[in-house]
Amino acid sequence: MFNWARPRDLSHYEKFEHYHATFYRHVEALSVTPFSPGALQRGLAALLVACIRLRGTEFNANEQAVLLATEAGHAYVTEAIDAIVARAGMVGKNKEVANLVQAELRRKVDLWRKQAQRREGGRTLGYRAGSDGVTVTCCTRRG
Repeated sequence: MFNWARPRDLSHYEKFEHYHATFYRHVEALSVTPFSPGALQRGLAALLVACIRLRGTEFNANEQAVLLATEAGHAYVTEAIDAIVARAGMVGKNKEVANLVQAELRRKVDLWRKQAQRREGGRTLGYRAGSDGVTVTCCTRRG
């Protein structure tokens, strides 16, 4: 509730039209090409991991990221890839975009699987935010 006796509230009320008209000036615009190479590089790995983890409980816990090494062709992985590729094809309205997304997703799953198989020195695989946006999962050393 605005109070007419407060200068800040009064100023906001008097300049509301200008404020409302320029509200989005300082908001970063969304990309109009969600499956552009830059968008894929920044968000595709996170989307893939989220789709897989949210599908069921097998991959939810941090220490369960390593299960991908033994689950070749797991249904959650193929469903996630198929769903993302289908969406990319609809948004991109282009088979080339869908093929690019599918190839990139398969590359990320292969990388995830290779990382999960590496266990030397007590190394385990877990989920954490990557600094480069390309990393599917990140490895941590425990022990």
